[in-house]
Amino acid sequence: MERPGADGGETIRRFDRTERAFHWLNAACFVGLSATAAVFWIPGLSAAVGNRDVVRAVHEVAGLAVVGLVVLVAGPWGRGLRRDLRELESFDADDGEWLRRGLRHGLSGEAAEVSRQGKFNAGQKLNAAVTAALTVVLVGTGGVMFWNRHFPLWLKQGANLTHNLAGAVLVLIVAGHLVLALRDRESLRGMLTGRVRTQWASSHHGKWVWVHDSDRNSSC
Repeated sequence: MERPGADGGETIRRFDRTERAFHWLNAACFVGLSATAAVFWIPGLSAAVGNRDVVRAVHEVAGLAVVGLVVLVAGPWGRGLRRDLRELESFDADDGEWLRRGLRHGLSGEAAEVSRQGKFNAGQKLNAAVTAALTVVLVGTGGVMFWNRHFPLWLKQGANLTHNLAGAVLVLIVAGHLVLALRDRESLRGMLTGRVRTQWASSHHGKWVWVHDSDRNSSC
């Protein structure tokens, strides 16, 4: 699992192909959803694009594609994704300490130097939880809007308002995620290539590296 990197340092596998595919397909769907939603939110853009029916159809297909990504989790190829989900759902004392340090020193400061983090730090876990909750809200309200003939007017109006608000919040969260990813090039490299430097992993995700080493030694 460890091998020399391009800079001569040892690297460790962080994400397999399915995990990376899930991330980038989800990102592609988000771009499509955001771009088509912008046509409805921005009057000038709506006038420039013109055909709102086509834009609406693309928006709906992208939304269905997000739901369809569950196939990557459910299949035998999704073992890594299922492990990630279990990790993201866990929250322990070390995560609490990471958050306390983050509030005192900034999430990119001293908090980042706490090595007693698993594969994902507390900030990434919170980001995943909020993103998942907003996705459920968007899918649910989107369903009400899509099958609007079956629902009363008050529910359709509420779904439309909630859908727009949840979408705006999610755009802000993803923008923050993108900024942090660009600032941490090693973390970004992990999602692009699947591998990160072992030294970086030990400094930022020490518990994950320890478990990885223990599993490898037990299988020898």
